[in-house]
Amino acid sequence: MAVKFSGLTAASALDGTEVVAVSQVVSTVLTSVKTTLSAVFTYLRTTLGVWSATQSVTPFALTSGTTVSIDASKSNNFKLTMTGACKLANPTNLTEGMVLNFAIDQDATGGRALTFDTLFKWPGGTAPAWVTTVSAKNFFSAYYDGTVLRCNGAVGYA
Repeated sequence: MAVKFSGLTAASALDGTEVVAVSQVVSTVLTSVKTTLSAVFTYLRTTLGVWSATQSVTPFALTSGTTVSIDASKSNNFKLTMTGACKLANPTNLTEGMVLNFAIDQDATGGRALTFDTLFKWPGGTAPAWVTTVSAKNFFSAYYDGTVLRCNGAVGYA
């Protein structure tokens, strides 16, 4: 079945320039779609934090002191080298479901005591005994359930 165009069949009405024009339009549309999709994927990866492979979160360095302030909006990973006895204060800017990791190190003197504010809750109700030898390394994670930080995984490395 032939298509009529102004009384002529479509084949005899086209001179070839229409095909080139249509091809250019299709090419422009495809390039635009490809660019848009690329931009969307970049946005998802960078802005929304969509994971693509292994992930690394830069630890935020806490300042040693009698009371150590923690701003949970700074990172999910925190590191502290204790230069004296320290109490970890209740973190600010917590979001339900957040997991915080803490790498707590003793300085070259060692023997530094670590205590916790009221949101930190440990299995059995008591924080573990930390390794306090010179340059010892301790680690724990805490899950925020909207009410308390459920702490576990305390590990010390002499």
